[in-house]
Amino acid sequence: STEVSPTEGLPGVVDWLLATVVALTGLAILAGGSAMTFVVDRPLIADMVAEGNLQMDFLSNADTIEVGLAMATWIGLGLIATGAIMVVAAIAYAIIRRNARRTAEEAGTHRSDYAANALLGAVISALLSFVPFSPAIGGGVAGYLERGESERTVGVGALSGIVLMAPVLGFLLFLTIGLLLGLMAVDAGALALAVGAAMLMAFLVVAVAGAGLGALGGYVGGKLAE
Repeated sequence: STEVSPTEGLPGVVDWLLATVVALTGLAILAGGSAMTFVVDRPLIADMVAEGNLQMDFLSNADTIEVGLAMATWIGLGLIATGAIMVVAAIAYAIIRRNARRTAEEAGTHRSDYAANALLGAVISALLSFVPFSPAIGGGVAGYLERGESERTVGVGALSGIVLMAPVLGFLLFLTIGLLLGLMAVDAGALALAVGAAMLMAFLVVAVAGAGLGALGGYVGGKLAE
């Protein structure tokens, strides 16, 4: 494998760029969630139902309003939580990476770029989200970069896919909570159970797809780097 000196690895500017991209994305999601929380209310949902823009064939209009309001409330909260977590995580990442870089330089030891490679792969996948199987592309980049310092190419690719899907999983979680609470509020317990099972399956599919495609990309990227 390629020998890596203590000072080699991803440039410090890459860390700051990654942290900036994640933080700005988080701020945009946070702003969207805040706007949704303040704008979407019962009268707006009622208007959407009356105009036919929001329909649930298995529920009456009154029940649809209740379920729609619960979903909108929890989606807004989910976006706010997801955006805030991304901003905090970006700041923490930048600080941790800066300290790790300084410590490695002072001690003359190697600094692992495992987490940075995974995050870089996730960001690349997000930017190429319009391309089919983009998690594999980001995982491939992560695996290619990781190959120079360790054999954990499959692991870093999988982590890249998980990081990419984390905001999506968070959104699905809050959407599911809102939908289930709304359905239970209108005494549609049996339907809530079926919907909960379907959403759990969707949650698992998204998580496995992200990690699996990322791991596959990491494997291929590692082989290309040999």
